[in-house]
Amino acid sequence: MKEFWSYDIDYILNKLETSTHYSELYEEFSKVSGKAMTKNLKASIRAVIEKHSSDSTQFNGKKDLFYSVNGLGNGTWGLRSHKIK
Repeated sequence: MKEFWSYDIDYILNKLETSTHYSELYEEFSKVSGKAMTKNLKASIRAVIEKHSSDSTQFNGKKDLFYSVNGLGNGTWGLRSHKIK
């Protein structure tokens, strides 16, 4: 898993100017990175988001970048910096 992917995901969510479901995020990530979307790449993207979200049980306790829009399990994520309180 590449750490810089968190920056790519951040870029994509900023570009979309909204929260998004994994399906749209995968599509945009593929466009931005030029990589074909594989099962392993999807798993890596999910892992990066979960590692950087205090909403996830996989949170590493460091950069809290993403939030789960409607709770865990629905696959919709947004940037914590854009979260409306």
